[in-house]
Amino acid sequence: MTIAVISDTHIKTPNDEAYRLVHNFLSSEQVKEASTLIFLGDIFDLMVGAHTYYLKRFEALFDQMEVHLQEGKEIYFFEGNHDFHLESLFQKKFKDYQFFYHKGHLILNRWGKKLYFSHGDDLDLDNLSYKLTKFTLRNNFFQKFVDNLPAKIVHVLGSRWSEYSRKKNKSYFRDEQTIQKIRSKFRKSAQLLNVQKNYDYIVCGHSHIEDEYPIIGGGFYLNNGYPLHSKKCILLNQQGHQFYRLP
Repeated sequence: MTIAVISDTHIKTPNDEAYRLVHNFLSSEQVKEASTLIFLGDIFDLMVGAHTYYLKRFEALFDQMEVHLQEGKEIYFFEGNHDFHLESLFQKKFKDYQFFYHKGHLILNRWGKKLYFSHGDDLDLDNLSYKLTKFTLRNNFFQKFVDNLPAKIVHVLGSRWSEYSRKKNKSYFRDEQTIQKIRSKFRKSAQLLNVQKNYDYIVCGHSHIEDEYPIIGGGFYLNNGYPLHSKKCILLNQQGHQFYRLP
């Protein structure tokens, strides 16, 4: 039994590199052999609200997921900060399968180990502007507002916001000092979380910085970073973990 994990691919269109990467993830032999697939948020660069437009736009990818579900696998999909308010949409598509939608974290017990999964924004402890934005966008009022807007308008407005966010954050990952600062912050957060709960693995995304950190006192913090650069996902099984390079 293997758990295959990927996050932060930021698919924009059905023809872009990120889309092909997730297609390769779902098609790879290692993932085909997995019993559980976990998408840790920001799989899509912009997907907000219960609009069937998204199911049509990315139909081939969702059909690929359905093949895995038909084979009896579990799929867990986590809200990111670019893809959220999707629970009712996925309930329509995957209501007959073991498809689980998560707004927060998830704890799984496998192989006698305690595994913690989240998008990773819960480890971004001192980012107050992000927390305020998240509070504003995730409330029920905003969800109803978005659900009642035409899908094309949501897509246009959301894409502009997403582009602004990318430009704002792009410089972060060109400066090694900034990268080390972000990596250190997430490691400290994982360390603190593990002191309280004693997990064998804390697996997250969000930071876009790949990491494989042995936590003091036991356990690992894992982050697949930005897969468009690394071409990697994470595999977990009874023997341990590995960063698997996708074909």
